[in-house]
Order: sequence, then C-alpha cells, then structure tokens
Amino acid sequence: MNWKTVLTAVFLVSLSSAASAVELSAYDYLKLSLQKLKEARLYAEKSLKAGGVEGFNYQLYIGYLDRTIENLEKALSRKEREYDEYYRLKVDSDLLLKDLGEKR
Repeated sequence: MNWKTVLTAVFLVSLSSAASAVELSAYDYLKLSLQKLKEARLYAEKSLKAGGVEGFNYQLYIGYLDRTIENLEKALSRKEREYDEYYRLKVDSDLLLKDLGEKR
C-alpha cells in the first residue's frame, strides 16, 4: 500500500463518517470536503517537513491537494453567489407580493 492510498482512505473514511453523522446538503458536503482536504494538506506538509524517503511524493501530493482545494473553493464561491442571488430575488418577490396584497 502506498502513501496516496493510505491518505486517500483516511480522507474518505473521515469525510463519510462526518457526513453520515448528520444529514448534509450538497453545499455543506462540499464545505466539509474542503475542510478535510485542508486537513490532509496540513498532514502532508508536516510529513514533508519530518523528512523521509517519500519527501518528493509528498511534494506532488501537496501540489495535487492545492489544485483540488483551489478548484473546490472556486466552486463554493460560485454556489454562494447563486444562493445569494436566489435569496435576494426571493426577498424582493416576497416584498413585492406583500406590497401588492396590501394595495388591494
């Protein structure tokens, strides 16, 4: 078993156990995934600083995690903007309907 398999397994087990502990929306699941990826990156960084035979592999893994984290942060940012726009429109429409109801 290599280091990628071990780290990926640890990540997936911790993520699935956390997600199953509470019912999560897709957005919350993405946020939890981002948190766990950042934790995995910190672990890989500490392992790299500790040295060892697989130092180069950890550098590659950290680079992979950085790209994955960056892409996930972009996706979450887009989703947050979509939610913000949806709720802004919902509040505007609710106020408009309320205003129309009062004018009758």
